[in-house]
Amino acid sequence: MSNWSTVNVTKFSPFQISSLQSDAAVRIEQLAPLPAEAGSNRRTRTSVLCDRAWLASVDLLDGVLRWHYGVHEYSDHADCVFRVALARTERPVGLADGTVVPVGADICHLHFWNEHLPRFPQEGPDLSWAQTMRSKIRHSLELLCLHMERDPAWEAVTAVQASASLPLRPRARDQMQRLAQWHGFEIPTCEVAERGRIRELAENMLLWGFVRAYNPGALSRRDLCQDRQALLLSRSTLLARYGTLLSRVPSSSPRA
Repeated sequence: MSNWSTVNVTKFSPFQISSLQSDAAVRIEQLAPLPAEAGSNRRTRTSVLCDRAWLASVDLLDGVLRWHYGVHEYSDHADCVFRVALARTERPVGLADGTVVPVGADICHLHFWNEHLPRFPQEGPDLSWAQTMRSKIRHSLELLCLHMERDPAWEAVTAVQASASLPLRPRARDQMQRLAQWHGFEIPTCEVAERGRIRELAENMLLWGFVRAYNPGALSRRDLCQDRQALLLSRSTLLARYGTLLSRVPSSSPRA
């Protein structure tokens, strides 16, 4: 959910609710198929059905939140791990490259595309998983450059913002911050939006639910109480670091 914008409450029509339920059913079959042996093993079947019920609930909630906050896909590429939403800043922010983002300016808010994130191996993340994730993030930001440069609605966007969950363990927290900075994001010197403790707890519970549904192997590394850190990337830095596709992809193919 965006920390930067105020959005009117969305009233869903029966058709929209039916569409969300239909989309959720398709994704459940993709992410949690019912094994053939489940029919003869009562315990296995019960476990799988519980997982599918949890996934259905979380997936439907995710769909409602995306409708409410205007979160949408900007590329249909299988390696794209982000969705985006347009938002507005609540406070002025200065970035390292000299970009000043005033109050009320348009920015791009990044949201993880849960179904496209690489799943944790059973024994935990390894070097192969880290390399895959790093490659997907880079390609996703390259695709974002195409979207921002070729969609007129995004011409006024001055910066990209993401919200990172910071683990309680100091070493894991440092690794998370170094990873963000390696991708060009910076940590602002001041809070970019008002955040209450109740809202933080609600967001952490929601994120825990997403991890439980889409990437259960990561639960052991997921603390329920985590701080949230805003990460910023100016438009000029984004284009300088990730604009390599702009000269290679025809302008008629913004979702390549």
